[in-house]
Amino acid sequence: MKNEKSVRPVKSLHEVENNEVGDVRPASDIESRRPRVCMVGAFHSPTFSGRVASELLVASRGVELAIAASERVSYLHQKEFSISAFVDKVLARPESGRYRLWIMPVFALPPSIDQGEFWTVTEFDAINPDVKALKRLKNLDVVWVTSEEHAKACIKAGIKKEVVRVFSMPVNQRTFHPRVPCPTRYAPEKNVFRFIVSGSPLKRKGIEDVLHAYIKEFKPHEKVELVIKLTHLPKIKKDFDYEITDLRKKLGALNRTFAKVTIIAETLADIEYAGLLASADAYVAAGLSFNSAVSVREAMSCALPVIGPDYLANIAGLTEQSGFLLSTNELQLAPGELYASSPACKVRQLNAEKLAAAMREAVTCCNKARKMGLVGQRFMKKQPDWKSFAADVAKIAGERFSLQKS
Repeated sequence: MKNEKSVRPVKSLHEVENNEVGDVRPASDIESRRPRVCMVGAFHSPTFSGRVASELLVASRGVELAIAASERVSYLHQKEFSISAFVDKVLARPESGRYRLWIMPVFALPPSIDQGEFWTVTEFDAINPDVKALKRLKNLDVVWVTSEEHAKACIKAGIKKEVVRVFSMPVNQRTFHPRVPCPTRYAPEKNVFRFIVSGSPLKRKGIEDVLHAYIKEFKPHEKVELVIKLTHLPKIKKDFDYEITDLRKKLGALNRTFAKVTIIAETLADIEYAGLLASADAYVAAGLSFNSAVSVREAMSCALPVIGPDYLANIAGLTEQSGFLLSTNELQLAPGELYASSPACKVRQLNAEKLAAAMREAVTCCNKARKMGLVGQRFMKKQPDWKSFAADVAKIAGERFSLQKS
């Protein structure tokens, strides 16, 4: 159990957005003999922040990096979300560290911190970036982004080139691979082609587009299944502009007049989610925008062909050999539709007919789709792992600490 006297109250990302960030106390090891990095993230959350924060924290054990951790509650904070015993142990310690590494989307980063250096591992839509939001990165000492496309957007927004570093989004190959067993309760039927789409019940995730394309293309008697893995059902009473508030009603209306659709809204541990991915035959990524595309890369690690927009080639490494790359149409969104406090913006939406056709092709040419998945898996195996990323963080910390000491 955490010592409440030594651990400060957790703040939410909404509080962070409102600039209530005065809780960052002076680092206790400013005069220490080695650098210490405090990782700030949404650890109990199946998101980019939760995934990166937890994996990076665990990987840091092997690179002799002194670490601490601080949790911030996100939109997807889930108390029952499973994290490693080591992460729990570090979260129970008092916070300390000259270097504060915030692992958050750009829009959720605070404008500044009280003490120490301000670093970030961040995500944002690199295709149609919010330039105003990117401006807050000017106050940071080190910025890690997930692709060259993201780095270009940062530099174009006026961020100094020397502070921007690129890391290819790692995936834990011991967790995400094609042989991990599927949870028994969600085991697929024999000889049924299974599509899967996963994410939050948000408009930008494109879940409705996948559902409509699937129902229109496939008939009830066909041996196909669409699995919609939701992090949770929509919070109807909250009525967020960026959430699909009527999704629960739409999903409840599914019946035998449509091809099979399975809705999973329970919280799954990483290994269970990996097993669910591995049980599928194709992953559908129909989002209106992608920040880090971590879900796409996890699907590729499980040897799934990915059906998605052509620009995933630039941010996730997807190619025509590892997936079905589709053209998109421009779509204008009103303020608050993309995420909390988002400005009016343009996004890219998959063409409905092309999406349906690609899903049909994946079923008809299942051997081709299977080979695509294997190509994607081989690509992911060649990518740097979490320990490599942790080593880069440790190197930067060591260099900056030596300069400051001298």
